[in-house]
Amino acid sequence: MQRNAEGGLYRELLYTDHWFLVLPEDHRLSRATEPIPLAELRAENWIAGETVTHFLSAQCKQTGFAPRIVHHSSEYRIMITLVSMGHGISCLPIIDRLAPLLPPVALKKLDVAEKTGTFC
Repeated sequence: MQRNAEGGLYRELLYTDHWFLVLPEDHRLSRATEPIPLAELRAENWIAGETVTHFLSAQCKQTGFAPRIVHHSSEYRIMITLVSMGHGISCLPIIDRLAPLLPPVALKKLDVAEKTGTFC
């Protein structure tokens, strides 16, 4: 815990989330051990939230395709459930400690660079 000397406020790191490509368990890439190139996902159906709609769409365009978005939601739980049911794939921030509580999905790294670091 860190104390702010000026205002007396405290800051404490509660958790860290990491970006993952979320795939159905039986997806052809669910057993991949290396980050998955975006070009490999050209023919996929996407479950879109802000991440897919904004950042990832631009990355897809640079790779030469537009993501085929079949569902939109701002609720991560709904997005993950749709992925687990085989309706598409997505890319979401996942809190490591909560991953065991998710519906059955495969969490993979996506080989895409973000402006300030790595993404997915």
